[in-house]
Amino acid sequence: MLNKFNRTYGRYLRFIARTNIHTIWLSVATAIGQLAAPYIALVLLGHIINTVAAGHAATNLYWVIGTFTAIIAAMRVLVAYLSHRQRIAQLHLTNQINAQINAKWSRVSNTLFTDPKLRNLDSAVNQGFMYEGDFSTFLSQNLNALISLIFAFIIAGASLIAVLLSHGDTQTASINFVNGPLFPVVLLLIFVIPALVAYFGGRKSSAIRKAAVDVSVQMNKVINYFISNVFTESRVGKSLRIYDRTAMLQSRMDSANTQNFKVNIHSLLQSQMFTAFSPATIALTTAGIYYLLSLKFLTGAITLGTIVTYAGFIVQLISAITNFSNQIATSAALNQTLSRCIDFLEMPDPGANGSLPIEKRRDNKYQLEFHDVSFKYPGAKEFALQHVNLKLAIGQRLALVGQNGSGKTTLISLLTRLDQPTSGSITLNCIDIQKYDLHEYQQIFADVFQDFKMFALPIVDNVAASAHPDRARVESALEIAGVAERVHRMNHGIDTPLTRELDETGEDVSGGEAQKIAIAR
Repeated sequence: MLNKFNRTYGRYLRFIARTNIHTIWLSVATAIGQLAAPYIALVLLGHIINTVAAGHAATNLYWVIGTFTAIIAAMRVLVAYLSHRQRIAQLHLTNQINAQINAKWSRVSNTLFTDPKLRNLDSAVNQGFMYEGDFSTFLSQNLNALISLIFAFIIAGASLIAVLLSHGDTQTASINFVNGPLFPVVLLLIFVIPALVAYFGGRKSSAIRKAAVDVSVQMNKVINYFISNVFTESRVGKSLRIYDRTAMLQSRMDSANTQNFKVNIHSLLQSQMFTAFSPATIALTTAGIYYLLSLKFLTGAITLGTIVTYAGFIVQLISAITNFSNQIATSAALNQTLSRCIDFLEMPDPGANGSLPIEKRRDNKYQLEFHDVSFKYPGAKEFALQHVNLKLAIGQRLALVGQNGSGKTTLISLLTRLDQPTSGSITLNCIDIQKYDLHEYQQIFADVFQDFKMFALPIVDNVAASAHPDRARVESALEIAGVAERVHRMNHGIDTPLTRELDETGEDVSGGEAQKIAIAR
């Protein structure tokens, strides 16, 4: 279990360190700063009690209180500053991880892009981030709990040793128990019991929440489909209205919403029932600590102020142990989400293994060739293409004609490495295209598929598909595609956004006009 804990926490911390290591140091510094103030306050309270009990002059007491108060105030200011910096760093961390996820989607091969495993993993990560938290949650809760435990163990450990080594000489009914071997055993039980209650209660609570998240992932998949691809998709709007399917589709989404709500409410109530035992146990053990230390005081082993200070230290340790045990037990769902996120980002891409650069030839003598290529879609019984042999050369114009489903689009997908042949190979100048760098290889093609997509961006960006468009080249492309006149009539010419989804000054175009703009691209 300890090895699993080390591997899990180590993996998350290494990932965070690679992304934004400052977040870790700020989280550690903030946690220590937040922990120090209560301990200083306990030392102050104990010292005040001992000073009053000893009958020392009030001036000494005022000096002690003033000094401690100044230290605590300074620490509060420092912690407030560190907390502010920590929140900013965690926001940066979240943004950087989201950027990595977006970059993963934009860079993977089409083979991995359409892989249900990658999509299900991404859906589970999004669902987990929504319900369980993200890496910032891990730093704020799990890492904070670990630092609290270490901090409390060091300080309370020294106090416990001092308590166990102290022996009183005042004869009381409990002196044999206080100075005997049974005292440390009872003290140990006071630490163990709340930790066990927190661990097993939290474990049960986490299992309930994890099961609920697994159900919610599927339900939200259904809900998001209807929201993103049905009710708000402009191309679907006509079909919804003409065929009057809205009632049927709405009922399906409502059913998924209702089931998702019931699952989450039920799991929340059940999980809270199991986590409620931990605070009650801490309250009972706190009373036990004060009782044991009071027995030590009555035998003369410790002072009155020491009871307050040591009891505070020990209770802090019990709380830290309980909190850490609870975090370990309840973090199964969060850990699963974080592990899935890293798995998603590190998922190997078999469709993008190539690394060779495309040969730069001034004579433009390139030749693409299909060598006995066959292809079957995943899960399909029949081949979409079988035993294709074909040569394509620069300057050649070739039309592929065939019935629907005969494999024309599939052939182009294989040529552009959107898919990989099931058998056979495709070569560019006698080298298997799978050996070339995927991005560089795909840059030599331009295509307009039947299901092409225009973006809610200015036409210049849609055509250039570049952060630094060549405006003259865009104008020329629109002219060649036969849509330049239509674009010039728009409000802002080539700077006119397509659709009004992101900009009210945008314009809609017909399906044929959109296709011509895609050809210009």
